[in-house]
Amino acid sequence: MKKQTKDIKSLVRAFAAIDNEDDMQRFLSELCSPAELTAISERLDIASRLKKGAMYSDIAAKTDVSSSLIAKIDDIMKRGNGGFELGLKAADSNSEAYGNFAALYDILTYDVDYESRVKYVIKLIEKFSDIKTHSVLDLACGTGTVTSMLSDLGYEMIGVDASAEMLAEARNKQGDRDILYIEQPMDSFELYGTVDAVICLLDSVNYVTYEDELLSCFKWVNNYLNPGGVFVFDVNTKHKLEHILAGNIFNDEHDDVFYSWENYYDSEENICEFDLNFFVKNGNTYKRINEIHYEKAYTDREIKSLLRNAGLELMAVYDDLSFEAPHKKSEKVFYVAKKIK
Repeated sequence: MKKQTKDIKSLVRAFAAIDNEDDMQRFLSELCSPAELTAISERLDIASRLKKGAMYSDIAAKTDVSSSLIAKIDDIMKRGNGGFELGLKAADSNSEAYGNFAALYDILTYDVDYESRVKYVIKLIEKFSDIKTHSVLDLACGTGTVTSMLSDLGYEMIGVDASAEMLAEARNKQGDRDILYIEQPMDSFELYGTVDAVICLLDSVNYVTYEDELLSCFKWVNNYLNPGGVFVFDVNTKHKLEHILAGNIFNDEHDDVFYSWENYYDSEENICEFDLNFFVKNGNTYKRINEIHYEKAYTDREIKSLLRNAGLELMAVYDDLSFEAPHKKSEKVFYVAKKIK
């Protein structure tokens, strides 16, 4: 027993000493078999779903694991010492991925024509909404650029994002604008009341990599959207993730920040992995910041099915910033859905 305790402590010290993600990946790949790593990842996934209140039957159906394993993990989470909670916090790439480089996000998106996108979104809202739009929810608002621009145009704005760091940047640029920012995840957000329109831009929907979580997101949109109001969002297409981004390396330099962006596509899971390396100038040296992000490639059929199951009526699907139908090589597509009166 003493030897076992000593071995565990040695292993913990080894984990704690590795502060580089690439080194950790090499260590784990030699320490554990692929099956063992899959089992660990599987248990974290189950714990994440339990934390969000999913039923045993739903978890079993979506993960193909036994109810006994789900019950065991549930019991550990209730009676344990919080280890799963720490693991989930560290593994939550959707909410925490932006934490280390929230201050760099605007640099990464410096070439985005926000003005054109805001004008286009307003046209879509005016074209399809049955009601006068006063209040707008900017879901996954990031650093609040779009939120602030719509506020300047007279809309009552609410910004929701899972990252406290991103919201801190948003509040820094808020000024005297009357904007309510709320730190919540896309798939389980709650508001103080309903809104006339909901928008979700810059491929934020793709960052929700589980269909059940995206369905939950759409259901909450339906819940807080006034009857006749519209939901406008965009997605990166499968064509873009698989054929434009995947397998390519992009480099750029802006405002003393150099970054390299390498992409990999998993054709079985339809998920694109973005490996981002930022080198931020700090005096005569550069500080490296590494981030790994994931985007799910949803098909048009999947998006339409999820909207329908969430009780939202699809109104239109357009190629990026146009009123034309998408084509096979479309890279970004806009969806407009409405809450049925």
